[in-house]
Amino acid sequence: MTSIENCKIRDKLKTAFLKYKEVKDFIFTTYDFDVDFFEEHIVSYLMDSKRKITTVDDLNLANEWVLSHHISVYYDKSALIPGKSSLTIPVYPQFIKENGNVYVFHPKVIIIYGTLAETDTDCATLFVSSCNLTVSGFGRNQEAFACIQINGKKIAESVSNFIKAISNGNFERHKHLISYLSKITEIDTDVVFFWNYKTEETLIEYLANLDSGELQIVSPYFDENGPQHLLSKLKNTTTKIIYPAVELSSDKYNIYIDSYKQMSHSVEFRELNHEDDRFVHAKILSIGNKTVIGSYNFTTAAMEGRNSEAALIFNTKVKLDSQKADENKFLVKENGDKLTNKDQHSYLDNIFVTVTVDWAKQLIEIKGENFGTEEKYSIRLKSASEEVELFSNLSKFLPEENLSLSHNENIAEVLLKHKSFVVRRDSERCFEGLINEINWKDTRPEIGCDNLYDTIREWYWIDEEQGGHRKIERLLYPSEENEIKELYGVETDSTNDIFDNYYLVSCAFENLIEKITETAKEKNIKKKTIEINSIIATKPGCILKMLSFLKTRNVEDLVYKFLISEYIGLILQLIDKRFKNILKEFLLEKFKLANNTYTQIKNDIENEIKQLLGNKKSLDFFDWIKKEFMDRKNV
Repeated sequence: MTSIENCKIRDKLKTAFLKYKEVKDFIFTTYDFDVDFFEEHIVSYLMDSKRKITTVDDLNLANEWVLSHHISVYYDKSALIPGKSSLTIPVYPQFIKENGNVYVFHPKVIIIYGTLAETDTDCATLFVSSCNLTVSGFGRNQEAFACIQINGKKIAESVSNFIKAISNGNFERHKHLISYLSKITEIDTDVVFFWNYKTEETLIEYLANLDSGELQIVSPYFDENGPQHLLSKLKNTTTKIIYPAVELSSDKYNIYIDSYKQMSHSVEFRELNHEDDRFVHAKILSIGNKTVIGSYNFTTAAMEGRNSEAALIFNTKVKLDSQKADENKFLVKENGDKLTNKDQHSYLDNIFVTVTVDWAKQLIEIKGENFGTEEKYSIRLKSASEEVELFSNLSKFLPEENLSLSHNENIAEVLLKHKSFVVRRDSERCFEGLINEINWKDTRPEIGCDNLYDTIREWYWIDEEQGGHRKIERLLYPSEENEIKELYGVETDSTNDIFDNYYLVSCAFENLIEKITETAKEKNIKKKTIEINSIIATKPGCILKMLSFLKTRNVEDLVYKFLISEYIGLILQLIDKRFKNILKEFLLEKFKLANNTYTQIKNDIENEIKQLLGNKKSLDFFDWIKKEFMDRKNV
């Protein structure tokens, strides 16, 4: 009998990864795919980065790392959590259809293939678990996983067939791994890699053919009508023990009391002993001397082969630490309790779209299906502030379309940092996906800073030794009072009234730009006029006061002067563009005064920069600005 070790899959993954001096293939499969989590807690962690991916340099290094380690991620098309990540990740969303029905892609598998540092020989490591690529899966939940080296012929064949299946026959990217697996001839150990992907054999059939013995079931989810249907197929079992999970939100088991009462004479219900603040998401089946660890919930969709699943089956009996279940924790329909079952999709529609960018060919390939014949659809790239349209007025099945990157001058620029797209039916979002980029090495434009804020953030985070905050000399602000908080929304030091770094100055002005943009949407002309007047002339810390400060006070910090003047220039451009219709009479005069003062100060600062040949720190900064800052064309 084997006890389950208490450890974290991420730590085990890194331990296994560090044994390789070269990784030739690195495959992840998951249901939920949280892209930000993958960037921050898998890629950064395995890279041994001292911080999260924060700067453009960090991003470029991480992109190179993902490419050189041959990472690919397979996930269910409905379970993407796109986030804000700018990382270039090879992604392959899965859409499983069979006889008109749509099923869940649910296996949680990680495969590392490469050359071991210690022996200089090739090796493949297999992880199979209940862990999605999310914060919950790798940290918050209580999960179960198993890890083995692939060294037997049967298991190698099974893994190879699994890779071919999820690749939908296009497994060129995994050809070296598949070739390695095909050469394994050693006799298998007793471990079986069992999986489903539109395959005939089901796990319930496999278990039904085993020798009789005690049945233990750990599953967070069950069918609406309970597990009786599946239990009836396992007639070779003696004692039956079910360990239902406690939902943290309700503190109840995810099974109805009616099901419990129907089975209580033949099934023992027990609760796993675990940390109170963790949801038991583990999936473990133990029958006789066999133990199954993987992604299979004890549901019809999983056990009868509708979903795609994966597990490792060991010749051992598992020992679980538990206590008797509390009858009061079962769900009661009459009280309005609802069963959670994440083994089935509830789609509004089954639209599926993939977007692939081939940088070498300068083409965007779009494939899609299940578009309605009546509705109008559009496909748009998502950026931080807007959506860039690829296609519009789609009203039919879209088998395949190619679009040149030159179709829209903004597309290539957006693609450098923004990796998701949306499909809209009119204005309603009906699908969201990640962009897959190929042949980008040496063909894609260099990723730089989009704007002044990005540049300041880059500068702020640079620290050659520690990778942390770079503190800069204190910056005096133009008032004896702490006025900036009201206008710019950034807290300053109330005693000295200073910013402690350029980054916070930049944050303050970015908040103001956002405020002006929101004011432009205001329909009440009077309110718009009052707000813009206050920003230009009347509020504490207004533009005219800032310009007066730069003009009349002897500000020695040239970087500070440059930063404020550049932002004031952006703000004046924005006001001129968005509020031309209300810049009349006294407001127009104030705007002209601000604009003229800004032009004079900007010229003075440029002359100072030209004279600054001996100050290397400032020169480094201005070199950085020149390299990374592209003027905003649409403020």
